[in-house]
Amino acid sequence: MTKRVLSSEEDHKMYASPEGLLTQGPKDNYAKVNKVGKGFGVAKSFSPDAFGPRLLVLVRHAERVDITFGGQWLQYSFDKDGSYHRRNLNMPKTVPVRQSGHQDFQRDTPITEIGMMQARLTGEAIAEQGIPISHIYSSPALRCVQTADAILKGMNADPTMKIKVEHGLFEWLPWCRDGLPTWMTPEDFVAAGLAVDKTYKTQIHISQLNPKEKPEDYYKRSHKITSSILDTSSKVGGNVLFVGHAGTLDACSRQLTGGQARNGQELTSLVQKVPYCGVATCEETGTGSNLSWQMICPPFPTLTHAPNPRYDWRTMRL
Repeated sequence: MTKRVLSSEEDHKMYASPEGLLTQGPKDNYAKVNKVGKGFGVAKSFSPDAFGPRLLVLVRHAERVDITFGGQWLQYSFDKDGSYHRRNLNMPKTVPVRQSGHQDFQRDTPITEIGMMQARLTGEAIAEQGIPISHIYSSPALRCVQTADAILKGMNADPTMKIKVEHGLFEWLPWCRDGLPTWMTPEDFVAAGLAVDKTYKTQIHISQLNPKEKPEDYYKRSHKITSSILDTSSKVGGNVLFVGHAGTLDACSRQLTGGQARNGQELTSLVQKVPYCGVATCEETGTGSNLSWQMICPPFPTLTHAPNPRYDWRTMRL
């Protein structure tokens, strides 16, 4: 039987949704994440070298509140006056002030307390392996900026290192079924205590993002911003860290390492295999006209832990 190949438009419509990203059980997810597969990158061990080739480290954001507690978490956590109440130990101790009110969290969720720990452990792992990070960029999504900030804390980074918030690193836009979120400004992030660079001007502005972009457009956007940042940072040198979404790990490395953009089906399948704080790493090789990038084994361990479901003490009374 011949398999019908979807047209670009059909492919775009069928997979223009984040549904299915969390349909796997922990056993299946663990098996898939830890399975070594074929790819364009070269898997190899890494030995930290301050004078070695540059690295591009790509990290997915940490555990998000809305997925953990469901879409009704806002009604559960905010009273009629808009005051936040922490209803579970894994909910954030505090949440940032939003200019348009707490409803903006509906499409721009924070991370959980476990998420903070995940990100901090990732930062600690980077520091323990002696990997110097000179530049850190983040998607404008709150969950990504909070993850980046916690990674810096885990690294015990110099206070002068600031997160550059880049709109071009946001996820594939058709997954935002209700429209683009209202993102916090750099000033908002700083007011919330996050180490964001208020002077950085995003290279791709929100006004340039197309909510109906096709998978190939998403890869093109991601590759464009990745190449630009790597070119700019090469003038001063140092390793670069991106904190983004599950798709970031592939979209920002695929074409950089010589691969082709994936279609919507392939992308949707791939992101299901990327856990919170999942990591991909690319290494620069060669010089001048022979300069290229290859994917290598992440230079530090990644994170795995079991789920902990909601508990109702009343079951003890049955």
